[in-house]
Amino acid sequence: MVVPDVVGLAFEDARLVAFSASVALAQPDADGPPVSALAWKKNLTVVGQEPAAGASVFEWDSVVVWFDDPEPSTSENDDGQPSSSRGPGRRTPARPW
Repeated sequence: MVVPDVVGLAFEDARLVAFSASVALAQPDADGPPVSALAWKKNLTVVGQEPAAGASVFEWDSVVVWFDDPEPSTSENDDGQPSSSRGPGRRTPARPW
């Protein structure tokens, strides 16, 4: 299979192009949620991909994509620490280390 060029496309368009080329889009964090979970509510644009367009891969191999996210899901508090985006009344448990 040949990797298509999905850079510059909206997520849904990139997903359709990738599907037509028999490859799957993936996010950079292998331990994170699926790429569709990150992009389904937002109109994200693909700004990078690996492997590059034109590379040869096996059928249904993953193409890692990066997005231009105008509204990141985390922000910083006054003390410079990331804050959770889970909503009011919910806290991230403290790490034991």
